[in-house]
Amino acid sequence: MFLTDAGLETDLIFNHGVVIREFAAHTLLTSSEGRAALTRYFEGFLDLARARNVGFILDSATWKAHGHWAPDLGSSLAELRLANEDSINFIDELRDRFSHNAKPIVLNAIIGPRGDAYRPEVSISIDEAEAYHTEQISWIARTQADMVSAVTFNQASEAAGLVPASTIV
Repeated sequence: MFLTDAGLETDLIFNHGVVIREFAAHTLLTSSEGRAALTRYFEGFLDLARARNVGFILDSATWKAHGHWAPDLGSSLAELRLANEDSINFIDELRDRFSHNAKPIVLNAIIGPRGDAYRPEVSISIDEAEAYHTEQISWIARTQADMVSAVTFNQASEAAGLVPASTIV
């Protein structure tokens, strides 16, 4: 049995008043205040997992840390690669701090859709999705991540294209 968190960006923005630029939680990693907000968010779930004697799927803040969002975030691909690495390092450090938990803590790299999850801009074929998502997954493959998960994908073809891209992890 594994516990997961409850919607990182939504909780921080709407329940805690944390400002997250472009709904991209990885941008919080660049400040001590942002890192503290992320730490507080995850500590509650990690404590709950320990108390309930269940494992925990510890998600990265990488949902929008990919090329589609680079212009909106004013980021280069090199900066996004570093953001992915930093996000995984951040949750790896949390896992180390909670190593006393009796059940496993799994590092899960979150992959978001290309484009707006709630208003798809264009259709993406399986082959296009595989080529697109391979970039972010190749960055993650060099980290301590245990797995990747695709969330809020709105096209089956994009999800299907992520599967072969994720085999490099």
